[in-house]
Amino acid sequence: MKSFQSIAIINPLADYGINTYCFELAEGLTSAGVRVDLYTGGSTPLSELPTPQHHRCYRVLGSALFKQRRILGEADHNVPAEPEAGQLAIPPVNSNLKRRSVDENSLWGKLRNIFLELELVVYLKWKRYDLVWTQWPNVYGSSFWRTCRLLGLRTVHTVHNVLPHEESPGQAQFLRKIYRQTGALVVHSEASKKDLLRFFPKSQSKVVVARHGTYTLYPRNPEAGVTLRDKLNIARGRVACLLCGAIRPYKNIDAVLNALQDKRAAHIVLIVAGQESGYPNSSHTDPLARTRAMAQKIGVIDQVRLIPRFLNSTDLATLFEAADILVLPYLKNYGSGLLLLGMTFGKYILATDTGGAGEYLVNYPRHQLLEGPEASHVAEGLSKAVEALSNEDGQVACPEMPELQWHNIARNVLPMLMSKF
Repeated sequence: MKSFQSIAIINPLADYGINTYCFELAEGLTSAGVRVDLYTGGSTPLSELPTPQHHRCYRVLGSALFKQRRILGEADHNVPAEPEAGQLAIPPVNSNLKRRSVDENSLWGKLRNIFLELELVVYLKWKRYDLVWTQWPNVYGSSFWRTCRLLGLRTVHTVHNVLPHEESPGQAQFLRKIYRQTGALVVHSEASKKDLLRFFPKSQSKVVVARHGTYTLYPRNPEAGVTLRDKLNIARGRVACLLCGAIRPYKNIDAVLNALQDKRAAHIVLIVAGQESGYPNSSHTDPLARTRAMAQKIGVIDQVRLIPRFLNSTDLATLFEAADILVLPYLKNYGSGLLLLGMTFGKYILATDTGGAGEYLVNYPRHQLLEGPEASHVAEGLSKAVEALSNEDGQVACPEMPELQWHNIARNVLPMLMSKF
């Protein structure tokens, strides 16, 4: 076999960032001539993406496959190998299928996961995929990769995070079991590769660096951004900064809020959209309660606009159209989809050099790497960014950066993965 002809991508998460990554990866692989089937959960947000796709998406994880034969059969029958331009190739979800809520730590929950894992692996083997590509270190537990290996399935795993953002006891041992069984490990930057080998040195021979690409699935509508600025009461001439998504401790929103106290930031508005998690006082009823309370306490609430919810692809695109600066003063990360989204929309980007940010921004002119994650560093960065924006003459065209286009990423990574088997 000269190359992989068919790949199954396995993503058990409902996380928007990982799902959009899977979508773009699958599309890139299909452009390289590979047949791609994406297996994900029934609650995936992929169903609302407004983009034609050329891979097949099965939202079946979390329930027994034998109960979903209609979905799998319809998709195989109705979706051509090469859908016409504009054709949406997502098979329908069986709305009558009941997905039971089960305590995974109970005896029944453990037995159920063993069955679901074995059934999935047997099904993948029966479908004769050349490669199974997993996207998260929990597919019914950690034994999925070992079971694939026992049945002769090649596996590759994307290490989106070398270690969890909020670590828990035993997590490194859990990941080590997976990395030992999989044939190859994909990371998004040389910085992540270095970190992976620092914690898991025995993975040296398995690691492949494959970039996260810019996005194709978000609609462009600059006028919608102007309308949103008016709705958010952002006056013409004021600079709008953006921090969005899952608002977690590693994203360092405290430094951005404190930076607004600097007199040089008096004309800056900060838009915060998303939901807090990972804080002791996170609230499900008020998704941005902590951010609001802190902004009020330090006296910058008039400069803050809060959108306390996760946004769909169209709303998120409008939000990026409305913003001038994307601020990413992360304390620790292993690659940021938001960084790539900012580059997709040509935003001015402020970022700490974590997770390989410097590697991605080296050929992107509208950026500045912060000297550090402290509020003083963010304030200095905002000052320089505002000055740079004021010196720009009209619309600034950013380079296309072919190394971040998904069809090129796919063509580069496939032979690297093939060499690992």
